[in-house]
Amino acid sequence: MGICLINYAHEGSAYKSGALKDGRILSFEDMGLQCGSVYDCIFKHGEDGVNKIRETDFSKGLKVDEVEILSPFFSTPHDIICVGLNYQAHKDESQSFLSNKELYSTTDAVYFSKRAYKITGPYEDIEARTDLDDKIDYECELAIVIGKQGRDISEENALDHVFGYTIVNDLSSRTFQKRHGQWYKGKSLDGYTVMGPGVVPKSEIMDVGNLNLKTWVNGELRQDSNTKYMMKSVSRLIYELSQGITLVPGDIIATGTPEGVGQGFNPPKWLKKGDVIEMEIDGIGKMRNRLV
Repeated sequence: MGICLINYAHEGSAYKSGALKDGRILSFEDMGLQCGSVYDCIFKHGEDGVNKIRETDFSKGLKVDEVEILSPFFSTPHDIICVGLNYQAHKDESQSFLSNKELYSTTDAVYFSKRAYKITGPYEDIEARTDLDDKIDYECELAIVIGKQGRDISEENALDHVFGYTIVNDLSSRTFQKRHGQWYKGKSLDGYTVMGPGVVPKSEIMDVGNLNLKTWVNGELRQDSNTKYMMKSVSRLIYELSQGITLVPGDIIATGTPEGVGQGFNPPKWLKKGDVIEMEIDGIGKMRNRLV
């Protein structure tokens, strides 16, 4: 991994924002970038900020193991935009439990939103609300971070509007998801958006259409796929979503999960308190969270 924009805490201090490069961390202030958060850097500096980071000497920065890496966003300008059933193999494993069978037969993308009032960091414990629903599931997803405002964006120019990428664990309460028909409630419990470890600029990713995604639960490999199996590519998703809808810097699009979710097993492998979930996407990093 090259450059990654992060929020972090050092020696119990209030959080700072900066970048990770070559195994070391510098704050934006140390680099002469006047921004108080990852979002500010994206909004104010964009690719120019990335170039400034790339030119900076990080040799005197903090080592990674000296800091606590936090979620790259603590809140978002809008709810997270999510894509459902964007991998054929996941779509296949889902047909047995989809309450709306029309979703399986359609070739169109399935879009929904996820409230992200409280975003869990990449190494933070997850508050498991088993008192509300004990059918808790994991979903590893590549997430797009928009960096340039646009509407009616062409597919050819879609990547011009991307700042970078991160990982999202789209934790789901499956009982709520089925009970209410729409998925909003089942996807939106506080802390059920896990994100990180940071935002990797698009210039650091050689081919977003060929990234391995993996999920382990208590050391067992559950999800093992690649973004080349997405039915709707990053460019296509941005094109479709932006028709008649304005996308703004800081908007996040979670691009869907591959096969291997807990609900797809027979019997299902629901998450429980004490479980450790690890997720990794090539070029972006790895998250490790425990349910409590």
